[in-house]
Amino acid sequence: MARFKYPTWWVQSWLAGVSKIGMGERNTAGELTNVELISTRQLPNMSAQMGSRWNPWEYISFLDDVLAWMRAQTAASPGQHITFEYTPECRAITSSVIANGTLPRRVCDILRTGRR
Repeated sequence: MARFKYPTWWVQSWLAGVSKIGMGERNTAGELTNVELISTRQLPNMSAQMGSRWNPWEYISFLDDVLAWMRAQTAASPGQHITFEYTPECRAITSSVIANGTLPRRVCDILRTGRR
């Protein structure tokens, strides 16, 4: 759990400004048996104590790199409807332009009028 769930919980909670996470434990029947509040900022240390070290700032750096790449993809196709897709088998994110996509127009309309 510390290797896979804690980093995900940390990133989601840190980005949203959530300081504590409620972590529940279940028995073999799937019944909730315990709930513990965990400090978001303590997740990296808790993981390390369980033998799974990870650097939270590497996750933020990766996210920054992904967003920079996405910005570059959208800048290369201004006014176009672009979709991004993650393919787990390839561990890759791809982008593609949607022909006749209406998303840019709809976003502009909402920003201009304040209505959907």
